[in-house]
Amino acid sequence: MDQFEAIFNKIKEHCSKLDRNMLLDKLVLDGRVVRALKRANVRTIGDILEKGADGVQKIRGIGIGSCEQVEEALDNMVKNQYEDLGTVCPHCSAPMTYFKQVVDDVPTHIWICDDCPNVLFEFYGARDLEVVRSFLRVT
Repeated sequence: MDQFEAIFNKIKEHCSKLDRNMLLDKLVLDGRVVRALKRANVRTIGDILEKGADGVQKIRGIGIGSCEQVEEALDNMVKNQYEDLGTVCPHCSAPMTYFKQVVDDVPTHIWICDDCPNVLFEFYGARDLEVVRSFLRVT
């Protein structure tokens, strides 16, 4: 088994613990990786699985480093899964999706409204602002 297949097997393992219809936009990925996947019509984690290791490897702009980034983002998503059943948007009362971004072992908690552009996050300092900015650039 080559290095690419080993990484793809980890991706498959992570995907088995997540919703196959989850959009890749929910993952924290480099913009270049997201654009390459979208050009190949890969929009959900289920699309990655359907392509298979060979199909993903053939996507222009996707190499070992990109696959490692996808694997790491999926791993973080699995580790940080959180069922927040009571958070609703204060503006439109729609449910909010919870994300936990960990930078230098310090978490920043982010909630994004499913219907309107409202974003909530815990604020402790400037580092939290940078994490939220980075997160919103990718999603």
